[in-house]
Amino acid sequence: MISLRAALYGLVDRPEPESTELTDASSRTVTRHVIALLILSCGLPLISEALVSGSLYGLPSTWPTRVGYMFFWAQFAVAAVVFGWLSWLVIARTPLSRVAPGQRLVQRGAAVFAGAAAMFGTAPFPSAFARLVGQTALPCGLAWLALELCRAHGVSLRITLPRTPVERLRDWEITWLVFLACLAGGVASFLLLHLIRWTGIDVPS
Repeated sequence: MISLRAALYGLVDRPEPESTELTDASSRTVTRHVIALLILSCGLPLISEALVSGSLYGLPSTWPTRVGYMFFWAQFAVAAVVFGWLSWLVIARTPLSRVAPGQRLVQRGAAVFAGAAAMFGTAPFPSAFARLVGQTALPCGLAWLALELCRAHGVSLRITLPRTPVERLRDWEITWLVFLACLAGGVASFLLLHLIRWTGIDVPS
């Protein structure tokens, strides 16, 4: 019987794909999948923030109850799509001809459990515990879905440490640029907040 550690290791370990060249048809499929993943992961948070901050632009500070219900149902629909898509990708990737029975059971069971937990936590009229589960399970399910999409399209996920001075210099330059971008974003957000408050608009802290 295969160990649980080996089964979990199979989630991230995979031989390198033979070819990563994309045809026109496959590139269109990748584009559609990326757009769908962005909508699933970013659509509802953007709508939620727009509803919360709408009072800054003259919109109502409180919305009708039916708007909240529609948002909850939309969140549940996202969780259902994640459940079906993630389960389908994992099942398609783990036939008995490619993985051991233990790995197959663990990976498929984990995918189904993650999707079911996301649906349970985002169902309308949930309990406080269910809401906590949904806030944890849905982001994890989306992250796993992104991982599976990368694997399905032959994107290499192997991470190796830099071994040569040139590779270390390249990684350091990338790290420094990321740090500068984060610093610039934080400073710009801080200045924008004070500019809005200077105009007299009441911005909640």
